[in-house]
Amino acid sequence: MLNRAKLGIDPQKVATALAPIRDVGLLVSPAVPVRACIDPDDNIFLECAEAGEANYLITGNTAHFPDAWARTQIVTAREFLEVIIDTQRGK
Repeated sequence: MLNRAKLGIDPQKVATALAPIRDVGLLVSPAVPVRACIDPDDNIFLECAEAGEANYLITGNTAHFPDAWARTQIVTAREFLEVIIDTQRGK
């Protein structure tokens, strides 16, 4: 998704940013179909979150998603950064 032309992000920067995520990420294969998003193309993200038992799903378009799905909170990148900062501060 970061390779979208409309974002205009240098492909090398994308590769550099994603490398550490790939190192610690969990590859999942969703088995349960979900029909909960306004945009049906977004359901796959909930399916992956559920399969991976994700705590957070980070999106730039929270309006297309429910507020939460199973154990997963749907947040923006800014909200997720706040979670990380609060965690580091011990809140």
